[in-house]
Amino acid sequence: TAIADPSLAPWVFAEAIRYDHPTDMLTRVVRRDVTVGGKELSEGQGVLLLWGSANRDESVFPDADRFDISRRPERDLLFGHGQHKCIGEHIGMRMGSVLLEELFSRISGYTVDRSGVRRSRAEFLKGYCAMPITVTAAG
Repeated sequence: TAIADPSLAPWVFAEAIRYDHPTDMLTRVVRRDVTVGGKELSEGQGVLLLWGSANRDESVFPDADRFDISRRPERDLLFGHGQHKCIGEHIGMRMGSVLLEELFSRISGYTVDRSGVRRSRAEFLKGYCAMPITVTAAG
């Protein structure tokens, strides 16, 4: 487990973002005529990018609905793509990884009070309002 091996923290963090991406969809405007996945898109056409769906694509992530920290995808959409890719990707991944490494090195286990978990869902963003967790200190 990642608690037993904190070096797995970067993979836990990446898989958590893939599995439950905070942004499920974004809109974009096609800048020039193009064919994507066999579909013709015209300049000026609006498109809805479904990040949540892309991050569950079975052709890229086998058994995509399973949380699996052993995944090592060659590509992902965790922080966007192309000119809209988040410039803070590397610092964001490092911050999340360090946070989990430090946490995992200090605990031997945890439990989540599922009855207290509350989700926040908006049109384009989602996350947690509350997630009561009890941790057991290491040692």
